[in-house]
Amino acid sequence: MNLKKVIEKWATFAQNIAEDRYGHSPDIRISGHVNSHFPYIEMPLDYSLPELFKNAVRSTIESHPGQRDKALPPIYVTIANNGLDFVIK
Repeated sequence: MNLKKVIEKWATFAQNIAEDRYGHSPDIRISGHVNSHFPYIEMPLDYSLPELFKNAVRSTIESHPGQRDKALPPIYVTIANNGLDFVIK
């Protein structure tokens, strides 16, 4: 499975929730090893990534009152991997 696509799916999910609740959402930018393939089961990511993104989006919006859309600082997600490990920062 392409790790970037899984991250994009949950980032979009969190942005949609923020749009419904606050009327706007910060950008989420993904960098690093974006072409890496995740050889493990996806279920743990499906549990933790939405919560992390929802928290990051909410925190960004609430800590920058009065700023909207492009004025909000973006959320950066970095993918790093080697032969054995994956890190999503």
